[in-house]
Amino acid sequence: MSEKTNEAEMTERVLALVNNTVTLALEEPEDKREAFLVTRRQHYIDDVMRVGGTEDEANEWAEKLDRWVRDLIGLIERTGGADGGKA
Repeated sequence: MSEKTNEAEMTERVLALVNNTVTLALEEPEDKREAFLVTRRQHYIDDVMRVGGTEDEANEWAEKLDRWVRDLIGLIERTGGADGGKA
């Protein structure tokens, strides 16, 4: 498998992870959403550590994913998508 194929597959997996997290977060009541996102962030850290990443790498990865997820949730909410696409 080529490096480009590996990169494309990894990109698809990361996008699927973000999409799944955003979807699940939006299904949570607003008062429980923050706790859900904190738990997911810890899962990201745990996953990186499990495959041999350093603590710094794990935290960096989790920070990037968390920021991406929160930004996407904000965008969806601002445009009405979380309420059935009333944008």
